[in-house]
Amino acid sequence: MSVPSIQSHGRILDAQDRPVGTCFQVTPGVLVTALHVVDDASQDQPERVVRFEPLAGRAGEDRAEARLVASDVEHDLAVLTTDGHLPTSASYVAYSDDQVSDTRFTLTGYAMLPEGTGYASYREMPTAGRWEGTATDETGAKLGWARADGVQQGMSGAPVLRHGDGAVIGVLTDRYNSQGVWSSGRIKISRIESMLALLGKRATFAVESSPVRDLKDQNRLSESTINREGRRTDKTFVPPPRWEQHCNEARDAFARGDIVVIVAAPGVGSTTFAEQLLAHEAPMGMQLTTFEPGDWDGPTTAVLRPRPWYAHVLDLRDPDTDRLSPQFLDGLTQLADCYRDMQACLVLTVRADLWRAVASRPIAGIHVLRLDEGPDSLSLVERRIKQPAAALVPHLNDPKVKPHLQELSAVQAAEAAQTILHEWALLSVEEDEAEWCDHLAKVLDNHTGELNGVFVPSGTPSQAELLSNDDRCLLIALGCLRSVQLAELDSVSKSLSAYLQRIPQPRDDGKASAYEALGGPGLRGRIARIKARVRPGEIVVFNQSAFGDAAVRYVWDNYPTSRPPIAEWLIRLAVKDAGRQQVAKEWLSELVRRHQDVDFIKKKMQKLAIEQDCPWLLAEVLYDGAKDPHMRRRCERVLYDWALNEELQGVVVAVAERLLLDGERSEIAVRRLQRVADETSKETISASVLAAFEAALQHPGARPHFIASAAVWLKQDASKPSAKLALRVLVSADVGSLPWLLSEQAAEIDLQLVLGEALADDITHDAIVTILAKASLVETHYARVVDAVAAAAVQQGAGMALYRLLARFGSEDRFSGRDPEGDIQSKVKLVAAGGNAPPEALTVI
Repeated sequence: MSVPSIQSHGRILDAQDRPVGTCFQVTPGVLVTALHVVDDASQDQPERVVRFEPLAGRAGEDRAEARLVASDVEHDLAVLTTDGHLPTSASYVAYSDDQVSDTRFTLTGYAMLPEGTGYASYREMPTAGRWEGTATDETGAKLGWARADGVQQGMSGAPVLRHGDGAVIGVLTDRYNSQGVWSSGRIKISRIESMLALLGKRATFAVESSPVRDLKDQNRLSESTINREGRRTDKTFVPPPRWEQHCNEARDAFARGDIVVIVAAPGVGSTTFAEQLLAHEAPMGMQLTTFEPGDWDGPTTAVLRPRPWYAHVLDLRDPDTDRLSPQFLDGLTQLADCYRDMQACLVLTVRADLWRAVASRPIAGIHVLRLDEGPDSLSLVERRIKQPAAALVPHLNDPKVKPHLQELSAVQAAEAAQTILHEWALLSVEEDEAEWCDHLAKVLDNHTGELNGVFVPSGTPSQAELLSNDDRCLLIALGCLRSVQLAELDSVSKSLSAYLQRIPQPRDDGKASAYEALGGPGLRGRIARIKARVRPGEIVVFNQSAFGDAAVRYVWDNYPTSRPPIAEWLIRLAVKDAGRQQVAKEWLSELVRRHQDVDFIKKKMQKLAIEQDCPWLLAEVLYDGAKDPHMRRRCERVLYDWALNEELQGVVVAVAERLLLDGERSEIAVRRLQRVADETSKETISASVLAAFEAALQHPGARPHFIASAAVWLKQDASKPSAKLALRVLVSADVGSLPWLLSEQAAEIDLQLVLGEALADDITHDAIVTILAKASLVETHYARVVDAVAAAAVQQGAGMALYRLLARFGSEDRFSGRDPEGDIQSKVKLVAAGGNAPPEALTVI
């Protein structure tokens, strides 16, 4: 049992300095205890003054006096004030009426235990218990009711601390006494509601808001910790314009208890800004975390429950699932009150268009910061490069390099820094400074000026430099392929032209067009026009390798209607030529991530990939999107939605398995696999989920996440397909020499229920056989499994299912010489005879 800190605990002394009970400090100078403890300590003192000392430490140290200032006879509560104090105060309180049955708690207090003919005194003694609820006696007094076998005389007045977070959920008043005999472990607890009413305005501290019951799993939030010191000392962070002003406003807002909303356009670095803001301006001592939404259809204040001395960041940037409802905005004011009461902070980052759509008026308790500009992009690149390669920083201000690093978004600046570091790693040590700057300028150059010259009409009489549509297709095709045989380039560019024109096949020019073509520049002339050349061996390449990449990006950025046909052309290339698969994958992944265009994946690419029977390519692009921090949540939502679509379930499994093995988003990945398993009707898909589970079990990083999730599934509903698939995998998992299902890790799982579900489905019979074979090494384990199978068979009336199971046992060699077939049959007869069913109701043989 983990015992929380007792620095806020004390013990009450009588006039002879003998301990009579326990107390605790709710705020410096204010103590709470049970009223009967004060009565016992001050029987001969009409002024109701008692002495107390810290529970931690040595007897007689730091003793002080405390005076009774408020009492509640009905609920056995007392409030004392003192000029002295205990080392700390209680962290926060949670309403007793909100605690669910079986909530675990701990108690620590002074204790007197019967020993021999007297008592043994313990300065401090811990115990644990479980909440049962509240009860009201005939007088109308309402008290908490719980079981805690270890409560002893002297603990009265101790705070009841909820397991896990240390919230005070009540004050111990008494053990239940029936006709002079102590009831088995039952205790009475004064409620927090009564304590708060008695305290009045004497103490101000964090009070947990009432929890929301029956939240759907998809609406729950997970959390990840923000390294406060790491953010504060992050040398790559570049403060945006008005940083100091924003910090001052945020500091004031936190002091008022307001929720801070950061409204920003995509790409300006609002998440980094929010985390830095909390790291610098949230009160010291607060724990900083990010909220990770589940699979909600929209944000709700119900799930944003505060925790005392916690500061949270939540990003609301998904146009599909993060749209703000009027109800959400109306609830923010009340939510701000909850955070203020808990002495907690909340920062929301909201995409500008999502905020504008609903927030037309000021909202009480909400302070809005508008982040209109990101950090200076050149400074951001310098900061990101300085630590790994400080020697590069002076080159960034070279006249040939600097223009390519200015006026970039925060995301683009981070990508530019990565490009520079990558090129530096490949650089020859002999290359001089001038050559390096020239090379870097070429790598960073997006060739916008040149491309404008051949794509955009200048308005002047001479437009000879503009490329025809056919030449533009030639440019895009070569840009995607980077190098290609001359004859193939002509073919693939015509194919691209056909996709852009929405015609079935490339046009056959015929004799007339051939005659006209003879008067043109010819293929080689056209190649020269797009700034490319033909090398020996008839290989076509660009004069500057980066020009082709820049051209593809230019077209994708500036001609949105061309995106679906270009994507379709790339997918078709991958289908027809395995050698082009990597090229297609890299380009589609980069172009989609370039605009964080999850909608393109959902609405265009999935249709094209299914039509072309190329789901693997869709999975590759979606996986890359899910790994991109700016697209992650939306891609995870795509996986959630597609898990219901049988055409796309294979894609979900392929992506989720990779994410699970990567380890960064294991929880989400396992849930996606579970969703597919429970929704699919295809055996091939179930088999792929099973293979993913097996891979997870064998992977050191993914194994704990998978086992923890599978244990929950088996406990909640072992009849679901996901639980059955997990069971088939888990039978091969061992904890030491013990099968996992029989280990302490599975202690809360009903073995009979799980094996009963396995018995009902022939596909999981092998799992039962495997468990029995492993358990046969130890008599008690073997007997436990035999008992569970037999009991389940009788309870379900599953005679035929049991017959089919027993037929699988075969040789006794694998069962350490035991006879599971005979043992189970014998046990079935015993169970049936002892239960409601007669033995003949379940006949195996």
